[in-house]
Amino acid sequence: MISSSLRHPLSQLTFVVGALALSAYSGGKTSVVERIVKKPQVLDADLLTSMPSDLFVFEKAIVWHSAIPDDDTHLVNRQTGDEVCVLKVQGEGPYEVATPDLQKSGNDSLVVYDLNSPRALHFSVSACLSGDTLPAEVTRQPEDLRGLTCLPIDAKHTLYATPAHSHPFLLVRGEERTPFGTFPLKLEEEITNGGDVFQGTISYNPNNRKLVYSNAQMAYMALYDWNGRHFHLAKEMRLAEVDYEITNRELHLDKVKQKAPSALTITKDYIVCISRDKESADKKIDAANYRGRRQNFARTPQQLFVYNLDMELQKIINLQIPVFRIASDATSNTVYLIGVNPDFCLLSCNI
Repeated sequence: MISSSLRHPLSQLTFVVGALALSAYSGGKTSVVERIVKKPQVLDADLLTSMPSDLFVFEKAIVWHSAIPDDDTHLVNRQTGDEVCVLKVQGEGPYEVATPDLQKSGNDSLVVYDLNSPRALHFSVSACLSGDTLPAEVTRQPEDLRGLTCLPIDAKHTLYATPAHSHPFLLVRGEERTPFGTFPLKLEEEITNGGDVFQGTISYNPNNRKLVYSNAQMAYMALYDWNGRHFHLAKEMRLAEVDYEITNRELHLDKVKQKAPSALTITKDYIVCISRDKESADKKIDAANYRGRRQNFARTPQQLFVYNLDMELQKIINLQIPVFRIASDATSNTVYLIGVNPDFCLLSCNI
């Protein structure tokens, strides 16, 4: 058994023990982390889906995708919570794709990539709200990059997640390709399952130019800054020690004591993560209410961990509702969530 041993200056690498205890360390002093209970606003108490997947927030609309059973994409009026229209993006038609992968691009564009082809459908959210539900543009991605998670950074740059390669990310600008980033573990030998173990959650805010990568099973988070041409690593944070072994060129991880968040968003002033706080009292959930579902949501986190843009913990908000999807619009400090109460519901909370 081998313990990971990242060697970085203490100014860049922050170690956080357990559930971050009752305090956070910042600038040479220890500050108490505020814990509050806050009831979120319910925008829709009953989302008609067996499993909601993606969630995005635009200026006038909230977009959520139903992965099961129909792969429909729902557009909701942000002010009223009323559903305005439904996009049919999965299928074999000229304006459909076989395996949708949705991403937000800019303030008004929803991009539907196809994981099994280079096609990408670009929808104008404002046009959809006005009744025009055809894509504004159909483009093609580089053939050798299809199937990779991609994130539009601006009109010229696209980020691809490349966990099975030499670097976790690839920045593409036309024909120019720049690998970048740091993996959670420094390995001396090549492994064959990097695409599985290094896969993580990525969030980017185009206004404050912050990018966060989180790998839950490695208890690792990294903060990157964008200067208009390149990303540079600003900070790494490990929430727990990671033990692993390599057998037949495959990396096998032990279970960590504190996972990094698998759902997060970057607001105007904060990095907000869904995570379990062992110090907070969860609202008691009757597991019987969740029978028949694919997941036991009775054990889903009910707290939001709120970090500043330097990735220093500021407060923990206990919503007392299990939540598992989170998004924001990049210009405010309001987050939108999908929770279970016990039906799937759409929520908002002002941080």
